[in-house]
Order: sequence, then structure tokens, then C-alpha cells
Amino acid sequence: MLPSISTESKVGSIVVSKIKLLKETCKCTKTQGKKCKNPALRDMYNSRFKDLKNKYKAEILKAKQDFWKEFCTEHAKSSPWKIYKMSKAGFVRNPVPTTLTLADNIGKGDGKRTPPQILTR
Repeated sequence: MLPSISTESKVGSIVVSKIKLLKETCKCTKTQGKKCKNPALRDMYNSRFKDLKNKYKAEILKAKQDFWKEFCTEHAKSSPWKIYKMSKAGFVRNPVPTTLTLADNIGKGDGKRTPPQILTR
């Protein structure tokens, strides 16, 4: 039978150490599966590795969501605009220029007037 490693934290809710322990367990199980010569044991290690990998990803996702909820509740008390600015900053795009502008300001205007202005110059 495969040895089991407890990933439950005994002292408080130490999320980071729990995730690190889960990651190390996942890496060890993967290495054991690669080094194992017995095909039956290899299949067991590989299936355990897949389970641990899924659990590890779920824990990371949960930790990120918990952190974001905690962050939002802390900063929403003082000013909700900080959260809005931080979340909006990643999605701000520069407007696409609709016309060509030369150094002497020829070509400013709409797209229909710009080509004749540039050509007649």
C-alpha cells in the first residue's frame, strides 16, 4: 500500500505551508511513479499523482479566491475606488488611432478627409 502523508494543518490555518506540503507530496509521488519498475505500482502512483495534482490546483485556486475576497473586504471599508482602479488597470487599452497625423498636424480629422490632405501636400 502507498504511504499517506497528511496535508491537514494542525496549527491554525497555515495555507501556504499546506500548499507547499501538497506540492512536495505531488512531486514525490510523480518521481516514485517514474522510478518504479512494477507496472501495477506505477499505475497506482500515477493515479495518486493525478489526484494530488488536481487537489493541489484546487487548493491554489481556493487560496487565490480567499485572498481576493479578504483583500476586497478590507479595502472596501476605506475606499471602494482603490479596488475599482486596481481591477480596471489591467483592462485599459489605448484607443486605436483612426487617422494618420503628421508632424505639421496635417491629417487631423475624420478618415475621409485625411487621404486627400496627405496626397495634396
